[in-house]
Amino acid sequence: ICLISLLLIFSSTVFAGTEKEAQHKFRLATSDKFWAGQGINAQRLVTAINYDTGGQIEFEIFPNCALGEEGEFIEGVQLGTVDTAILSASILSVYTNKLSPFVTPFLFKDSLSQYEFMFESGGEGFSPIMESILEEASKDCGFHVLGVIMEGIKDAYFNIPIDKLDDIKGKKIRLMANQIEIDAWKNLGMIPTTLPWSELYSGLQNKVFDACELSESDFLLYSFSEVAPYYLGTDHLNYNTVIVMSEKAWNSLSPKLQNIVKEDAAKVSKLECNLSLGLNQSLISQIKNVTKGMVFLDEEMKIKMRQDVLPKLLDKYGEGIGKNVILALAKGDNIVKQWCIDQGWNVD
Repeated sequence: ICLISLLLIFSSTVFAGTEKEAQHKFRLATSDKFWAGQGINAQRLVTAINYDTGGQIEFEIFPNCALGEEGEFIEGVQLGTVDTAILSASILSVYTNKLSPFVTPFLFKDSLSQYEFMFESGGEGFSPIMESILEEASKDCGFHVLGVIMEGIKDAYFNIPIDKLDDIKGKKIRLMANQIEIDAWKNLGMIPTTLPWSELYSGLQNKVFDACELSESDFLLYSFSEVAPYYLGTDHLNYNTVIVMSEKAWNSLSPKLQNIVKEDAAKVSKLECNLSLGLNQSLISQIKNVTKGMVFLDEEMKIKMRQDVLPKLLDKYGEGIGKNVILALAKGDNIVKQWCIDQGWNVD
């Protein structure tokens, strides 16, 4: 209800800003359905930009992989044949390591910690450290990375019964093609495999693998309870998506319009993250109604899982994540702080 109400609020105001013919008409690609996470993010973003620019920028949304799989349309963004996209942060790992904080399992101790890291307190924009990450990622990618959105907590879903954490060892799990996540699950004793999103449902159905990681909303929206009805609450990572714009589209805008697009991307990112933080318990209650078994890890087990996995990931990927990022997180996280101390870093 909150999502739809906010969308209607945006939609009811857009027409006041569209008195002029649009000077810029862009295509925006997502992999989600129109009424799934990225599709809703896209609707809110384009409505805000259209309104705030007085109708000078107009978008056509292509949801549900209409322009290809994510790997295909991000190549289009790089080439300038696709103007804008909202897609998984993991996909950008082949272009930059600056977004590593948002694809590293267990790096943030919880969703609120990630939110506080990303946004300035009391403001509408990103925090200074987040602004720096987006700027550096944009330079690496050759296109503009305008925002990061928390789409919901990722948990693990199985097509075989799971009664405890040790039961996952030796099982095959489908992951995105992101080496950090692959290494994390290897450290938990699983056998990772990669497969396109469009083949995930059939892969679970045909027992190509035993498990996958999904956000709670995607699990419900795409009916994965039919093929992976056993839930394990790992709470290991937020499903983070990014807002990107091609260099060609960006350079076609005046500095004034560029500033509006950048500010609206930050505002929409913060709004979507706020909504994500509030929906978790509601989604879990819905998942209970469609699963055959649910295993929730207690706080002690979650801490142990982080202690077993995160230091190994930081050993291997700490340089890419960035010393400034790690030290910022160490201020409120004993596991990260201890790793910094072991490196001989000053954490005071």
